[in-house]
Amino acid sequence: MAIHLIHGVLPHRRLDSQLDRLYVEETALRAYLQGRDEPYRPIGTADSDALTVDDSTAAGARACQVALELGHSVSFFVNPYNIVHLSPYSFSEMDLAFDTRTVQCMCFMRQRYDLSSPENLRSARNAVKWALAALPLAAHGDLIAELRRRLVCRDEPLPPYALPVSVREIQDLAHEGARIENHGWAHESIDTMTREGFRRHVTDAKFWLFKNVGVESSLYAVPFGRPRPRWPAEVQGLFLLADPVDSSSLAPGLGLNRTDISSSVQRRATPMSQSGGGRFSSQC
Repeated sequence: MAIHLIHGVLPHRRLDSQLDRLYVEETALRAYLQGRDEPYRPIGTADSDALTVDDSTAAGARACQVALELGHSVSFFVNPYNIVHLSPYSFSEMDLAFDTRTVQCMCFMRQRYDLSSPENLRSARNAVKWALAALPLAAHGDLIAELRRRLVCRDEPLPPYALPVSVREIQDLAHEGARIENHGWAHESIDTMTREGFRRHVTDAKFWLFKNVGVESSLYAVPFGRPRPRWPAEVQGLFLLADPVDSSSLAPGLGLNRTDISSSVQRRATPMSQSGGGRFSSQC
């Protein structure tokens, strides 16, 4: 049994966009799902693959609708914080900053990045991503604001597919047959959490899902796909990773690893565009 992961779909994927790299085109997902020999089944079904979608975005919700329409089971891992507050994900705002930059040079943590190079751009993006992940949620806004200031970003809003879904939309998805599961209260790295902080991160989301969606969540997907929870008993169910470097076996009954299939799915589509459409300094 394999557990596959995507983050959602959009109408057209810009190859020069850091934001769009997270998603696949809807036509690509349709082609991929229609081409499978067997449909995806719920996690835990013997000898069957499972499909999971992470993050409470419109793109994620649409991917679930497509899967259900084509006869596949799907599990949607959501963060109630973003739903309740209709708050965009910090990493989406980070990607938008890179996409709307008007400078091609940045220094971050004493490392200079020539952003005209796709490889350096991706490296810079990952460096900021993991710095963001290490911060408490309350500090994310300051880092994003600094990033936007130093990259001299154009004033553009997040596209609709990157915005969070509403409570009603989650309820509708559950009614349509999607399995709504726990991605933690907010999309924060668990690496620096205390045991009590981790417990609340998991249980607050479980309680919200029960109260607002009517589901007894038994699965928890670790934000950012890693690391393994230090206190797996607090999950009160299975935890799911998405760690390409964690090839070791996980304890039976505790955790499972997943494979991000976005690249293989996206290959089913023809790209619409090939064009490039103290920590920081825009002058390096």
